[in-house]
Amino acid sequence: MLLATVTPAARSADEAAPAGQSQALSDQELHASIASADIVVVGRVSRIQAPSVPALTPQHQFVSEHNPDWQEAVIEVQQNLKGAKGASEVAVHFPASPDVAWASYPKFAVGQSGTFLLRQDRVSTTPTARLTHGPATAYVAPTRTSILSTEDAARVKALLAQ
Repeated sequence: MLLATVTPAARSADEAAPAGQSQALSDQELHASIASADIVVVGRVSRIQAPSVPALTPQHQFVSEHNPDWQEAVIEVQQNLKGAKGASEVAVHFPASPDVAWASYPKFAVGQSGTFLLRQDRVSTTPTARLTHGPATAYVAPTRTSILSTEDAARVKALLAQ
């Protein structure tokens, strides 16, 4: 099985995803992904940083070869499609580790644009972030199909209207 990796040179979800990935998703599969997402936004990754809020329980962190190496992508919201009313930016935690334990999680790159189907972070030890406007909920993109092209926003809107 070949897995695609988003490199820093990637500038859009189209470049990061395997060819035709968004088209390969049936409306039923995409509708299920949208329904399970807490927020859906169209935007651009403005920066990547270490998590802006320290881990909740650093004394209990377990060190292993499967360490996720959590990073925080800050997405400038260009359009809110679901659940992020009034947000100008959102924080997405993602494991930067290439380890097989984290292979299903997409990696983010500065400048990457797309339609992001995000869930509240219940995976890392830091479910919150500190953004320009103050404390905020942190999110995750748990699968490669959590990131679609910016052009897919119209398809997502149509499915949300059903």
